[in-house]
Formats: sequence, structure tokens, C-alpha cells
Amino acid sequence: MNSNRLFFFLGFILFSLTASGQQVKNAKYTLTGNIEGLVSKAGYAKGKNFTAGYVYLSGIVRNGAYTTDSAKLTDGRFIFTGNVDEPSMAYIFCKPGERNSPVVLMMFLENSNISVTGKYSPDENSVKDPQIKGSAVQDEYAGLFENANNISGRTEIRRQYEVAMKKNDTAKLAALRKEGTAAMEKYTDYMREYTSTHPASFVNLYLLSDYIPREESGLTELENELKKFDKQLQSSFLAKNIISAIADQRKRLQIGPGIQAIDFSQPGVDGKIVKLSDYAGKYVLLDFWASWCGPCRAENPNVLKAYNTFNKKGLEILSVSLDENRAAWLKAVKADKLPWLQVSDLKGWKNEAGSKYMIQSIPENFLIDPNGKIVAKGLRGEQLHKELEKIFHRGDITSR
Repeated sequence: MNSNRLFFFLGFILFSLTASGQQVKNAKYTLTGNIEGLVSKAGYAKGKNFTAGYVYLSGIVRNGAYTTDSAKLTDGRFIFTGNVDEPSMAYIFCKPGERNSPVVLMMFLENSNISVTGKYSPDENSVKDPQIKGSAVQDEYAGLFENANNISGRTEIRRQYEVAMKKNDTAKLAALRKEGTAAMEKYTDYMREYTSTHPASFVNLYLLSDYIPREESGLTELENELKKFDKQLQSSFLAKNIISAIADQRKRLQIGPGIQAIDFSQPGVDGKIVKLSDYAGKYVLLDFWASWCGPCRAENPNVLKAYNTFNKKGLEILSVSLDENRAAWLKAVKADKLPWLQVSDLKGWKNEAGSKYMIQSIPENFLIDPNGKIVAKGLRGEQLHKELEKIFHRGDITSR
């Protein structure tokens, strides 16, 4: 869940799940919205289909699963009603214009009467000064960050920094940077103190779920943190998702250097089936990307440079696209001038090869040796060139 958070209604209320977040049986929510200037159009963006005149609410935890609801949007007004098993971070979104990306508001949803107000800015494709009232969990979430910033001094430092920037006061800016470092330590200490003294806080559990460590040591530490929460929270839907994410990451760690690469087959741009095992006896860089992925497109020139440098020495590349739109995929291949084989089953994140390699984010790649074993993964930028230089400089050149 890598994302810029919109922190809405400010106010600090120390409110635990036991006291407020626990959802009473048969309780319901009414979410009323009034976003001035917001209209929606039909369209498609990153796997989502949008219907004109509607706004959507996703992240609803109901009957032990995430679900999405839709509501009619009239003059910026909308109403959602329903119930949730427990509080959850929900997303209100729609496609307001011709641009591909939807406008999104993030908020905690719970069984209560909640109102959302604000003004849509077409230039920024965002809601200006959003206000959310009626969710105690949302209040705790926003208040926690507000208090951490105020008590640590970061709010005042940020204000002074903006003034110094306008005056181009370099000496003041340098001093504020030093103060900012100390303030960040106080901020971190405050957050740690809060999390350690509020084991019944759903907000704490949510913050814990926001980052799953990549290494085993971090995963073990995360498991230990989970054990500190109240039993009710430990059995929540969110906690179960964290436990599942930990298990998935452990499996992902097993698909790395020293492990035999997993074979798969997918159609190329001409429809012919290509297998990873077709590259047996050669070094092959298995590359996962997509036309809509900005970081992937930015990395493509680097991968192309590596191909041009090492292909003559025995390097092959096989790219798997997580696209759903064939035209967009082929257009990107042509625009980025990628000469090696490209494959895709056009299932997006459900790409079968991506599932086998447990791809969670892109770009991602695996360098596989002539014996079919993974020798490195996640090679980007200069790191890719350095790894290939080590391999081919020592004479690991295969016949072509």
C-alpha cells in the first residue's frame, strides 16, 4: 500500500478499537459527500472501468472480504450506505475528465454517519481542503500526525522554512535543516511511544500494515509487533491480511539467487508461444514491466543499453508485460525501441508468469544463468551493468 496519504479532518482523539472501532452487529454507515465542481465521465484507467455520473467507494470490508460500491454523482453530491465488519482505509474515486488517472480521496470508513466535503481542482486533479467528519478512527489518524508534528516542532520548522525559501535566506535554511534532523528524531520517538501504549488502536494496526519488510529479520520483527496488540485486533481482517502478506513475502524471498528458475510459456507479439526454457544454456534477463508503469519506462533505456553492450557476449532478454491493453503494450515496445522478445497474456497483475514469480511491484527482473538458476534479482541502473560486467568479464560467455 505505496502511496501519498491525504490527511483530512484534524483533531486528536485517543480512541481505541475496543471503545469505538469495534463494529456493533447490524450497525451501518451513511457516507454523504459534497465535492464542489466534481463531475464524472465514462472511461478506463489502470484496470478500472468508469461509468459517467457515478462515484465509487472501494476498500469496504464486508463479510470477510474487500468490496467496492458505486453511487450516483449529481452536482458533486453522493451518498453511500452499508455496513463494514471493521474500520478500513477506503477510497472514494471517479474519473472527472479526459485524463487517465482518477481523482481519489482516502479516508477511514466505519459504521457511523460520515460527511465528506471539499472542492475539486481540475488543474491538480484533486480535492482541495477536504474535510471528513463523523469517523472517530479518522480523527485519531489525523490527530496522531498533527500532534507528532507539533510536539516535535516539525510544523513550526516547516513554516519557517517556507519563509526562508521566499527570502532566499541560505543561512537560515541551513540552520533549519539541522533543526529538522533533531525534530525528526522527536517525531519518531513520539510515534513509537504512541504505538507502544495503544495496543487496542486500529490506527496503529493500519500503520503497521502500511509497510511489509523485504528481509526475513524485518518480517520476524513485524510478527512480534502483531503479538503486542489486543486479541480482538489480532483476529481482525486487517491483521489476517498482514499475516498473509508476511507469508507471501517469505515465499517471495525463496525466489532468488541460487533457486531454479520457474518455467512458463506465454504468447509473443506475433501470437507464437515462447517458453522461458527456450533460453536454456544462455544467460537471460527475465524482465517484468508494463506500458503504464512510469518507472519501467524510465528504466527501459538502461535495459536497452545493457542489451546492446552484452548481447554479443551472450546475454538474452525476455520481457513479460503486465499490460491488459494489447495496443498500449505494442505501442510502448515500439516507442522504447525494444528489440528482444516480448510476451504477455494480457491479464495485468494476474499475469500467470508474474504470479509464479510473485511479482508485487514493477519493474522487477531476474538474471538466470545457463543452468536455469537465478543468480541475481532486482538489478536496476548501474547495478545491472556491474553485475553483467562481472559475469562476462570472467568469461561466462555461452554459445549462441
